[in-house]
Amino acid sequence: MVSIEGVKFQYDAAGPVLSFPDFSCAQGDRMLLLGNSGAGKTTLLHLLCGLLTPTTGTLTVGSKSLHTSRKSTRLNSSHVLASRM
Repeated sequence: MVSIEGVKFQYDAAGPVLSFPDFSCAQGDRMLLLGNSGAGKTTLLHLLCGLLTPTTGTLTVGSKSLHTSRKSTRLNSSHVLASRM
């Protein structure tokens, strides 16, 4: 399951704040991410992958909050990539 609640993101203090609607997607469900250029589609995917940290709100994948598992997940991914080279 993937869910987001109250997620907002801002690249820098002077930039616009991107606000994302709350949603959840259960395992096996499909969802379409559709929007105009600059609406935040890629930013949302980066947030869900743990590449960016939200300014506010909660992102959950499975039973893990990305706020607490982001660093360890990225380190594990780096280790796997490095060991395959």
